[in-house]
Amino acid sequence: MKLLLVNCMPRPFERLLPGHEAIHTSRLGWGRLENGTLLQAAEDAGFQAMITVDRNIEFQQSMKGKTVSVIVINCASNDIPTLESYADRCFQSSRASNQAASSPLRILDRSEERRVGKE
Repeated sequence: MKLLLVNCMPRPFERLLPGHEAIHTSRLGWGRLENGTLLQAAEDAGFQAMITVDRNIEFQQSMKGKTVSVIVINCASNDIPTLESYADRCFQSSRASNQAASSPLRILDRSEERRVGKE
């Protein structure tokens, strides 16, 4: 699966996603792109999911008609030790979101995973 890690994610998180093509926005020169432009660029480049810790994206972006899914990790910190426990759940969520295109925004937190559809 082709995954885009947005700028607020640490680059070393790429290594926690073996078996997937995980690319940080900084590697593509997309570090300054805003959420809407970044979503479109990710979609145009064939990314299947975007991973972020930006919890406001669900309120800032309409996902209607988007083919790229957004996985939002809801955690206290974006450091690697905190994010390590979410890596496997990103895989599960990424696979599930491909099957549930009607709800492409995923929120991951410690207690549950919930799908949020934005239109």
